[in-house]
Amino acid sequence: MTTDGRSLIDAARKVVPQIRAAADEIEARRELPRSLFEAMADAGLFHMAIPRAVGGSEIDLPTYVLVIEEIGKADASTGWCLNQGAIFGTYAARMPRAVARTIWVDVPRAVVANTPAATAKAIVVPSGYRVTGRQGFSTGCRHAAWVAAHAQIIENGKVRLEGDQPEARYMLCRSPRPSCSTPGTPAACGARARTTSL
Repeated sequence: MTTDGRSLIDAARKVVPQIRAAADEIEARRELPRSLFEAMADAGLFHMAIPRAVGGSEIDLPTYVLVIEEIGKADASTGWCLNQGAIFGTYAARMPRAVARTIWVDVPRAVVANTPAATAKAIVVPSGYRVTGRQGFSTGCRHAAWVAAHAQIIENGKVRLEGDQPEARYMLCRSPRPSCSTPGTPAACGARARTTSL
């Protein structure tokens, strides 16, 4: 993994031919081919927003945008997928380093998928929380090692409040990738390759 913004721009340029070669497959399947995802992950592109102290690249925002732009010029939806997979890494700066390493470093090619709507429930149990429910579609979910389930906190059978608002948190769960499914129409499965704009 590289920690130099210039090197990440160069790494992005190196995967551009693979992105262009996969454009028809991305269009048809509405997701990144596994080999392309792995090439982008191995180049450090999904970890560019993770702090260096945790094991990421921690590049500045202008360079981050340039990397996304480089990928987006080759295929807009691949740029979208990269941004969606990389941006959640900014949360690593707000958690204990050991926890961040468990999420993004200990698991090869780790990416976190998330959905903004609090569709899951985190039920308070003696050992912490039991997370249940359906997580809505999230870009890159089929390649994600973790799902950040946005959940309402349920305690004693009721939604727990923070002040006068329902309490909701992201609960990170290892992704059930092998048994993961995306219900609904194929249109819900992802952006079409050359028709998505950034």
